Amino acid sequence: MLFKQRFDLCVVVLCNLIALVVEGFLDVAEFSSVSRSHVTELGLHVPNQIVNVVVHLRHCFDIVGVLLLEVIVELFDQLLLVLDDLLALVLLNFYFLNRQVRVRHLLSRLHTASIWWQFE
Repeated sequence: MLFKQRFDLCVVVLCNLIALVVEGFLDVAEFSSVSRSHVTELGLHVPNQIVNVVVHLRHCFDIVGVLLLEVIVELFDQLLLVLDDLLALVLLNFYFLNRQVRVRHLLSRLHTASIWWQFE
């Protein structure tokens, strides 16, 4: 009786082991077929994705171009403001120098007039 139980136990273990190995092979076969179909499907999406990337890059380059133009316009505005400030500085210097010359001329005339007034 004990021998028969051991023999039955070995047969059960062997049957379970064979079923496990067969199930493992079936799982590997199923995984390979599913993964192959997914890879094939992903391969079909690659051209669409490449087109999407190219379109996004073109939009990106458009945005960079617009930003570059804005920077150039801003730099040109800054240059015009600097030139305007320089012109204002030159005109102010000319105005003050002209005023100083007028004041000196007026002072010299007053000095000359005061000298003539002393002689009269």
